Amino acid sequence: MTESAESTGVALLYEIMASTFGSAAGQVTELVLALYSLGALIGSFVVLKQLTPPILLFLGWHEPPTLALLAVLCVLVLVPLSSLPSMERLKLTSIVSVLLQGVIVTTIVFAGLRAAWSSGRAIGLGAGTVAGNSLWADEMPPDPKELSQPPEPLPGSAAAATGPPAETLPVPLPWLLLEPLAWMRSTPVVAFAYQFHQNVPFLFRELRHASLGPSKWPSKASKMLVAIRATLGACFGLYTAVALASAVAFGSEVQKNLLVSLSSQRGLTLLPPSLVAAVQGAMALVMVCVFPVNLFGLRVGLHGRVCPGQPETAMHRWVSAALLTALCFGVASAVNDLGALFALIGATTGTLIMFVMPSALALRLRAGEGRSRLVAPSITLVFGIGVGVCGVIAICM
Repeated sequence: MTESAESTGVALLYEIMASTFGSAAGQVTELVLALYSLGALIGSFVVLKQLTPPILLFLGWHEPPTLALLAVLCVLVLVPLSSLPSMERLKLTSIVSVLLQGVIVTTIVFAGLRAAWSSGRAIGLGAGTVAGNSLWADEMPPDPKELSQPPEPLPGSAAAATGPPAETLPVPLPWLLLEPLAWMRSTPVVAFAYQFHQNVPFLFRELRHASLGPSKWPSKASKMLVAIRATLGACFGLYTAVALASAVAFGSEVQKNLLVSLSSQRGLTLLPPSLVAAVQGAMALVMVCVFPVNLFGLRVGLHGRVCPGQPETAMHRWVSAALLTALCFGVASAVNDLGALFALIGATTGTLIMFVMPSALALRLRAGEGRSRLVAPSITLVFGIGVGVCGVIAICM
């Protein structure tokens, strides 16, 4: 993407595609980006819909009207924030969301460490359960006889109403023995989670225009490449830490929305209910902060298509924000499977943006540079198409 931005001199992905492959390719790219943004916005609503009941249950509100509360949130918060005239006014929401996500990741990793410590202690005692050993009780060595007894249900939890049987250690997740369909459904989610490619050209333009004195880098492109690799490495490390921690904590019973797993009986033995509710509330706030940022670009692009050459008035902003928010809310109301939603987004628009488009650009730019320069983009192109096709097939089966 950096090579393409440097070669074409434009800063938006659809402009790069139009400059390289023609106007039709640019229009298709605009459509793909719009559908991806819509999918991400719908995903935010689904996360809010799933986290609202356990948060309110902790506060003592049983069977809350989740959709009605989310509708009120749309009217009072999301639409006003999404109708702001510039991204500058949304920078605080981005900062808040980053800080909250750091807290969430730290908490999940802590839960994984507590689970590993608890499992090791139970195994060392020759017991098969940890149900009778609350991690938040006194840190005295438990009686092995007590480890086989059913746990006391925690106040305010679903377990208190249903009276579940004793909880055993989580069944390990058989990573290498998962069914092929499971891999085919899961791999596209990576294309959704690591999606940032469309922003690379814009950031590269900002980097080229920035001048903070002498640079030790041979070129702006090489500096950008190092920054991208460092960012991807940091993201990979965070995702890996969360994946390992959740696998240790919940095993094969982990939910597609990881924070929902924290409300399970197993989760409430690893973390105190107040912390679980706080972390779930933090994620809900992250979704609220991210929503207007994601909708901003979609709103501006839609206005440019519907009213080309006309300034975006306050009425245009409010109407567009309200219509797009209502559309996403309506679709999210009928969607319950967050994993399937993310897999569908990743298998379609995600793979196009992450694998297919960058590979096609690289192949065009490197056409006269020898076969060795074409190997990597060719493999990436084939891989991306395979992930997309297999992902769609797996979702439909």
